Amino acid sequence: MARFFEVCTPRWEMQLARMKTELFQGLKQQKQKGQRLRILEIGPGCGSNLIYFPQGVDLVVVEPNDAFREALQRNLAKYPGIRLIRNYVAFAEDMADIGSGSVDIVVTSSVHCSVRDIRKVLEEIERVLVPGGKYYFIEHCLDPSPSTCRTVQRFLTWTGIWGFYFGGCEFRNIQKAFEESSSFRDSLHAKIGYHDHEMDSYPNHIVAAQYYGIATKN
Repeated sequence: MARFFEVCTPRWEMQLARMKTELFQGLKQQKQKGQRLRILEIGPGCGSNLIYFPQGVDLVVVEPNDAFREALQRNLAKYPGIRLIRNYVAFAEDMADIGSGSVDIVVTSSVHCSVRDIRKVLEEIERVLVPGGKYYFIEHCLDPSPSTCRTVQRFLTWTGIWGFYFGGCEFRNIQKAFEESSSFRDSLHAKIGYHDHEMDSYPNHIVAAQYYGIATKN
């Protein structure tokens, strides 16, 4: 599966480049002169977000699938300014090995579609962030409009077909889960966007809806 994602990810990333560029541009502003930025990325997979990280980053990753380790290391070699501090094979619902208030930034992309408990993941993210730390996320989601696409998404989730081929992924109302969570509800700044590259072709149209934004720990 890791090899499959390594081959397919670059094409998918082209479709999300506009959104990710807009989302992650704040990372460079977060980095203070002379200090390294401590970033935790949950579910980095092959490392497709590394291109958006500034130089001078100390990176910790939490990835439940150890099969991605080699692909991530190959990608990290392209970015000498990013130093991998620790690679935990663990689930995001319980990141006990990561200290409270120990990271400046948390990043997730296409992660909440397959976690076991979104609320617990958000609680853990809040715990590990320093006060004032930021959580950057971009997550594909259940289409918010009543449409044929949403009907197809629900069918693929209900039958388990999508999850079987894409690592347990489901189409979820992620924006609702975020808004109902007490962890970041008051500091959440997010919106629904649609990637605009080949939207009319399948399966791209099925995952066109993206929920992305930034939340700040009080």
